Amino acid sequence: MNLLRFAEDGRALYQEYLAQVSVVMADHGGEIIYAGDFSSPLIPGRPGGWDAIVLARYAARSGLYEVSRDERFPAINMLRHRALAATFVEAVVGW
Repeated sequence: MNLLRFAEDGRALYQEYLAQVSVVMADHGGEIIYAGDFSSPLIPGRPGGWDAIVLARYAARSGLYEVSRDERFPAINMLRHRALAATFVEAVVGW
């Protein structure tokens, strides 16, 4: 699960990052299963201030590590760094 806060003009850069990293992810058993914007809270509470969420799935936990070690990843990841003002990434496990 990736919570995203875009830098100024970062959305287009992040979408380019997703397009490129998806290819690398597929080579290591991963895929993007959802990407979308937050719209409005449904239950009152403290707002998170996040712009978007991306959910990725890997066949095995090692897939994310393998992506990070792929020779194509450093150049692609520069897009991500330029696109985001803040991010929160956490692994989640289905019930």
